Amino acid sequence: MALAKGEKLNLINRIAAALGGKTFSQIELTLDTFGIPDVDERDHWDGDDGYTLLRLRWADDETLVELHAYLYADAAIGIAPVSGGPWRDGYYKLFFSHTSENKALAKEVGDRLRPFGVDTFVAHEDIKPTKEWEEEIERALSTCDGMLAMVTPNFIESEFCDQEVGFAMGRGLLVIALMRGAKPHGFVSKWQGMPGDDEGEGSSTRLAARIYETLVEHEKSKAKMAAATVNRYVNSTSFENAKRNTRRLLRIPRELWTDAMVDEVEKAGPENSQVAEAFWGTGRIPEAVSRHLDQVLDRQKADQVAAAISENGEDDIPF
Repeated sequence: MALAKGEKLNLINRIAAALGGKTFSQIELTLDTFGIPDVDERDHWDGDDGYTLLRLRWADDETLVELHAYLYADAAIGIAPVSGGPWRDGYYKLFFSHTSENKALAKEVGDRLRPFGVDTFVAHEDIKPTKEWEEEIERALSTCDGMLAMVTPNFIESEFCDQEVGFAMGRGLLVIALMRGAKPHGFVSKWQGMPGDDEGEGSSTRLAARIYETLVEHEKSKAKMAAATVNRYVNSTSFENAKRNTRRLLRIPRELWTDAMVDEVEKAGPENSQVAEAFWGTGRIPEAVSRHLDQVLDRQKADQVAAAISENGEDDIPF
């Protein structure tokens, strides 16, 4: 990944700012760990950014991107985001980086992930011949939420796969390494790979389920997956579909619920008959979901407090 001069300068300054205030030993350890070239100026370090900036100016672009992603785990590198992209609205957007030998499997896994609220971009499948495919790939890379890298023995030899991974890591995205006969290498090797050599009937379904579990649990993806889960619930297309979507909805932890998500879910009952008329246990889904939200969000207690304030005044709450 080649950085423009301004982007590189911004990256260096942000890294120096993140390391500011640390001791010389801490700064040196960090820079050495990431392979930043050494200089002969350590005796002149006086607590400012001079020593850090001097070393960073000689670092290559990929190392700067990796160090920035480490120091600013939830931030992009400062490149202006691209809107749109080849994605379905309301889904988690997962870019598949793969070699041609895995094209069919990538498409199958992508199809299995869609009911979970995950839209996938499979480069060799999704790009129309009439489009400039390199631009389309770059647009997808600039707008995706995360990446799945299908790591095969010839992955490292691919002209584009390593560049795609570097692009995603430069944006600070989650990169899942699916091991297909090879282990992650380079920057991705610091993360544990996901077993991906599953073969036989139902293999794509099992792989999709494994990927889904990672997305709903990982810090970098779980919030967007929660929003995507709400979207699938709201847009349920059948009674059975509503039940499956409800099962996933009930897994969303309290800290990921937003007011907008709650509002969407509660409107789904009156507005979507597939949700409103589907049964969950001994009652209908909207009532079951409402009771669940009361419990998860402590809404019953909040209603009791509000009622007490209304009836007795703020100074006379009975608990």
